[in-house]
Amino acid sequence: MMSVKKRGIILAIIVLGAIAVRWSNLQEPYHIGMDSAFQEALALSHLEYGLLKTHFVSVVGFLQDRPIYHLSHPPLLQIIYAAGYRLFGVQEVVARGLSLLALLGTLVLIYFSLTKVTDWVVASFAAVFVAFMPLSVAYSQTTFFGPLALFFVSLIYFAYTFWVATQRRGFYLLMLTASVLGGLTEWTVYLMIPFIVLAHLLTGPGPRGKRFKQMLPLGLTALLTIFLLLFYQYWLSGGVPLLTHSLRRSDLRYLLCGELYGRLLFSLLRLSPICLPLSLVGIGVFVTQRSSRRLSLSLLSFLGLPALYLLLAPQLIYLHSFELYYFVPFLAIFSALALKKLPIRASAVILVGFLLLANVTSYRLNNARNPFYYRLARLVQGVSGSGDLLFSTAAVGHFRFYNRMSTYWPLGENEPEPEWFLKSGTASFALIDKVNPDVRRLRERLVRAAGENGYRLLYSFAGIDLYTNKEGLPSGYSFVSHLPEAEFLPNGIALPQWAYPEAQLIEIGDEVSYSLYQHPTERASRLIYSGRRLLPDSWLLFSIGLDPRVCHPGKGDGVIFEITAGDRMLFSRYLDPKNSPGERKWHRFALDLSSWTGEEVSFSFTTLPGKENSYDSAYWGDPRIVARKNAK
Repeated sequence: MMSVKKRGIILAIIVLGAIAVRWSNLQEPYHIGMDSAFQEALALSHLEYGLLKTHFVSVVGFLQDRPIYHLSHPPLLQIIYAAGYRLFGVQEVVARGLSLLALLGTLVLIYFSLTKVTDWVVASFAAVFVAFMPLSVAYSQTTFFGPLALFFVSLIYFAYTFWVATQRRGFYLLMLTASVLGGLTEWTVYLMIPFIVLAHLLTGPGPRGKRFKQMLPLGLTALLTIFLLLFYQYWLSGGVPLLTHSLRRSDLRYLLCGELYGRLLFSLLRLSPICLPLSLVGIGVFVTQRSSRRLSLSLLSFLGLPALYLLLAPQLIYLHSFELYYFVPFLAIFSALALKKLPIRASAVILVGFLLLANVTSYRLNNARNPFYYRLARLVQGVSGSGDLLFSTAAVGHFRFYNRMSTYWPLGENEPEPEWFLKSGTASFALIDKVNPDVRRLRERLVRAAGENGYRLLYSFAGIDLYTNKEGLPSGYSFVSHLPEAEFLPNGIALPQWAYPEAQLIEIGDEVSYSLYQHPTERASRLIYSGRRLLPDSWLLFSIGLDPRVCHPGKGDGVIFEITAGDRMLFSRYLDPKNSPGERKWHRFALDLSSWTGEEVSFSFTTLPGKENSYDSAYWGDPRIVARKNAK
């Protein structure tokens, strides 16, 4: 039998491995996976205004010295973030570090819990799966409620198992305390408690009446915490947004949607390779060993939590893959049960295969970036000033976090009608989401209010539009914003997705630009904009560049950029930044259009490949026609 010291060394190695696979992203900006910086933005209100002024709950901001509450979630996570900002400064590592610490705590708590209800071998296997499962690696680095909520779930279970094993009052009080703190973090924590209560009533030690009395305080503590939280919300805002938001997300019609289960299965297979089938085998092992009362029925609480979450909030799981994080303990524990039953050689092969496959998958996830809102915040930072206010229907906090721009979301529970921010001109910028089903009903109203109150479209993308009422910002006719109106050639031909032009934000040489992505096909990619009457003193301003990721040896051979006005070639330039390091930047141009004053002129933007068109991610940087002097 292995000594306690050697077991401790094994656990320490697993913990260090868990840190190692997540360390590189700790100080990354908010552009990994599902990063939204939203909770961090709410935490800034606590930091800047103080907990007494925010009343210890999430506050979007203050309007005429009146707090605008955001009460869709309990407040503890944002309060912890604010405390971290106070101690260590406002930086990404504070929130990401909390997620990492929560993951490590979950890993250690599950390990020690399993040593009580199974054995150290199963505990060690489970710790490996928690540490290296891609599902765990991916979402324990993001900053949402899951990591901290799962920590409190694990703490409740740890305290319960040690209380049952030792009957020490301290563990019982720890279980009650963890349930309160968990409830103040996220309501999903309480989905585990009914299963623990039921398991204890059915199989706990002592007479049934005594078991009931033992579990009664746990159930009452959870109910009292929820009741007080809802009562406090009602006292502050006149409503119970935590409940109404949860009910809105609990659209049970999604349970009849076959696509929900397809997404669920695909995501679990992709993010938990080997673990999903192995955990299903583990259920069979559990049933077999449970019949001989060798395993605690309470282990099923780790399956009950995500299963009940799926039944109560199917819309959330359908829309947000990170909610699958709650499956991590179940997948890890039941995979470990299955692995323990296999012959040693088979277990070793599966474990090595898991680590290899998980390492490859996790590497890809660690390097996956979704920098759109981070880049948009940087772009807006260049055209905004102190005192500017952003009204946003997208629940992203990048503008608040990076620009310190006051941001109001129509998600607060006591804000005025959303159009008020536009009708009053209070907002300098208005970001309107095009796809979020929660705000789809507001879109037409907000777009109409923007047009009627002096706002103009500044940037337009597939998912959002950004309006402004500020003077002196980029104006004129934007070819990027009017991309849907352009004719794309070749048309009528099936092309891969990368061949279609798109409005994007790209960073070249540390400079972000609102850009027209146009990857040439084998012959050419051409966009034709129909005739536009030109005003006196019109100029065409634009930049050209290639994606920095393709500026490496063996990746393509450059791109030719061409612009025609009518039937006249206006511009032609060949860029090959791979072989010419000096070209790895934006190249700016200003073309005089005064010879077409008063005429309707069609413009075409064309990109052509060199000898072949691989790795030819070409960008036109914010091409637009402006009427001004001295454009050069």
